[in-house]
Amino acid sequence: DRPSLAKEIEKRAAKQVKCFVQVNVSEEETKHGLSKTEVIPFIESLEQYQKIEVVGLMTMAPHTDDERLIRTVFRELRMLRDEIQSLKLAHAPCEHLSMGMSNDYMLAIEEGATFIRIGSSLVGTM
Repeated sequence: DRPSLAKEIEKRAAKQVKCFVQVNVSEEETKHGLSKTEVIPFIESLEQYQKIEVVGLMTMAPHTDDERLIRTVFRELRMLRDEIQSLKLAHAPCEHLSMGMSNDYMLAIEEGATFIRIGSSLVGTM
C-alpha cells in the first residue's frame, strides 16, 4: 500500500513475490490502505519493480451489522479489481480478492472473495 514497502520488497526478495494491494474502500481513518482513487496509479507505478506481481486486492469491511454497507465495500473492491484487470498489466494480473473475516466472510464469498481471513471463529474449536 506504499512505495517504500514496494522498494523494500524489491531490494530483499530473492525471486518474484506475489502481492496483494491493500485498499481502504470504507475510507475509515482507523484502517490502512490506499484510497480507491490511488489504487490504479499506484499499481501502474509498480511496473518498475521486477520482483513484484500484484495478484489481487485486499480490504477490510467496517465492523458493523449493516450487511448492505459490508456488501457495498466488497462490491466496490471487486469492481476496482475488474477495472485493473481490464488494463491487462503484465505485472498486475490482479485475479484475486482478499476480503472477509470471521464475521462477514459469507458476504465476501457472495461478492467474489477468493481469499478470506478467518481467525476468531477458529479460537476454541481445537
